[in-house]
Amino acid sequence: MVKPLIVLSVPFKGAETSLSSLNAPEADLVELRLDYADTLNLDLLGRLEDFKRKLLLTVRDVQEGGVRPIPPEAKRSFLVRAIDKGFTCDVEAHFARNYGVPHEGQIVSFHSLQRTPTLDELKRELYDFRETLLKIVVPAKGERIAFSLLGSKLIYAFSKEKTAEGQLELKRARKLVEALFGRT
Repeated sequence: MVKPLIVLSVPFKGAETSLSSLNAPEADLVELRLDYADTLNLDLLGRLEDFKRKLLLTVRDVQEGGVRPIPPEAKRSFLVRAIDKGFTCDVEAHFARNYGVPHEGQIVSFHSLQRTPTLDELKRELYDFRETLLKIVVPAKGERIAFSLLGSKLIYAFSKEKTAEGQLELKRARKLVEALFGRT
């Protein structure tokens, strides 16, 4: 089994969000959930430059668990610029396909929040992205740590506010991963 990376998911609510949480030592990566903000500001990328190696930028659609609706063209423009500047992004499969967002070297996700999709549905939705890191989100039944035992490469955690059901608190996630997979 491969030891999964712990991803701290941080809701970004604009200027009020402290970027100090991006330095969380217990996390291997930090996901900045930009769909919590009122708008997407391209200037934010400059402020995030120093955190680029540890950062995962996400702008989730409301239908896939996002908080605020972001106009598709604003989202596309932001993601394309971020990817062009070397940031890692989580791009929904349907959005990448429908809006021509580059996905090489990115995380491509598929969310089915109401029910577990069939294997045929997953093949149909994700076939074009099979050469990249895929993220499949299904309804959470308890804690998501169990997926790491099935080979998941990422475990999402929270510090102050959950961004999805089933997330573990960050320090607890680190303790469990170390207990299951050892320290590094």
